[in-house]
Amino acid sequence: MGILFHYADSVDSMKSLLFKELNQDNQDIFVPQRIIVPNINVKRWLQLEIAKENEICANLDLSYLEKTLITLLKECSNKEDDNKKYIFLGDNERQIDLQLMVLSVLENGKNNPDMQPVYRYLGDESTGKDAQTRLWQLAEKLAYYFREYEYQRSQMIDAWRQNKDFFVGEKESTVKMERCQRAIYRKIFCDDDCLTKKYGKDGVYTTLPLYAENKLHEIDLLPTPDNKKKVFIFGLSQISAFHFKLIVHLQKHYDFHIFQQNFFGAFRNNPQLPWDSDNFDLQKSESNELVRNWGKTFSENFKVFKDSCLNTKVTTEYFKSDYEQSDNVLGHLKSSILNKKRPDSNIEPDCSLQIFGSPSLRREVETVVDNILANLQADPTLSQTDIAILVPDMDIYQQHLRSVFYEVGCGLHYNLSNINAGTESLFANALICALQTAVGSFTRPEIVRLWQNPCFAATH
Repeated sequence: MGILFHYADSVDSMKSLLFKELNQDNQDIFVPQRIIVPNINVKRWLQLEIAKENEICANLDLSYLEKTLITLLKECSNKEDDNKKYIFLGDNERQIDLQLMVLSVLENGKNNPDMQPVYRYLGDESTGKDAQTRLWQLAEKLAYYFREYEYQRSQMIDAWRQNKDFFVGEKESTVKMERCQRAIYRKIFCDDDCLTKKYGKDGVYTTLPLYAENKLHEIDLLPTPDNKKKVFIFGLSQISAFHFKLIVHLQKHYDFHIFQQNFFGAFRNNPQLPWDSDNFDLQKSESNELVRNWGKTFSENFKVFKDSCLNTKVTTEYFKSDYEQSDNVLGHLKSSILNKKRPDSNIEPDCSLQIFGSPSLRREVETVVDNILANLQADPTLSQTDIAILVPDMDIYQQHLRSVFYEVGCGLHYNLSNINAGTESLFANALICALQTAVGSFTRPEIVRLWQNPCFAATH
């Protein structure tokens, strides 16, 4: 089978397709089934839904894309280096290591002529009180860029490893900036005295692209197993070119089932046509402007997939939701959008779609909380974990959500996602203020900001 795409126009349909694959009779009950998810929220939701469906959620390995691909590479490759401890700088818990390496190069590279753009950017502050803060911010940004370059610009990284320019013939400022970044990258990964070798006493520092490069030659020579294991990829709206090319290599040893939400009419009418047609333009084929704009991310990622699968057979299936058979307002609206039909004017209003107007943000949140309480009282089967509140900007709504849930929430439990503990946690703020004060000039604003923090004030 290799790679099979399961497309659907709703998350519930994707979930049903996944459950159908998970519950097949030919599964080995002693082998955990692997499911790759985009984030912890989808992971928890899937665990709850699987438990509702099967009365238990067990023998499943729900993990993230990069971590799972590393595991698959280790399973396929020879066991000679099993005793080696690999430290992957792309892991979330190891990103700080790469950032510290970049910081070390920035602090010790003042004599390198290729790195002068960095110090011109820092200007007079390169030795001032804010130097460490600006260097740290720059190191964080460069560490992020290096990871993205390996995923999205592999040709540029290959040129850097050979100590060559990638942007040949570009304007001088572009060439100088590339050489600056190349010098930093090579000092970390490529030079004879690179930092990954210098600091790799407890293990081998590497990244997934570097590790895969060493393993794929060996893996491609291995025979295809008789019974390939399945790997399910659920809900990832985007997969980088590097990661998908790696999946193409691994499909010789695993069957990948990729579940994605897709609204394009070309797939709904003939799921295999966009893959089989050489010059098929997904955006131009869609006459529905709303779907075309809504699915721009999907169409861009589809092009990446298609370019990576030039010599690989891909199977596609599309599952259509029964919106036309729905008797509520929301179902009719979904059907009208997808099929470009005018909604039926005789539809009876119901609670599936309600629109409220509020004079202020606080009143808007109060209305939502009142509605939640009313629904919980009216429906005994409804639980708080079945309810979600989506806001356009968490920074703006956060204070109102906290205040309203505290004052009129009647004991409702809630959790805020997409917030930064570094800015929202009082303890984290106190720690950051204390460190900034220690390396600062003890100015009045620094001292007052520290003393005003409740965590610091409670200790004195």
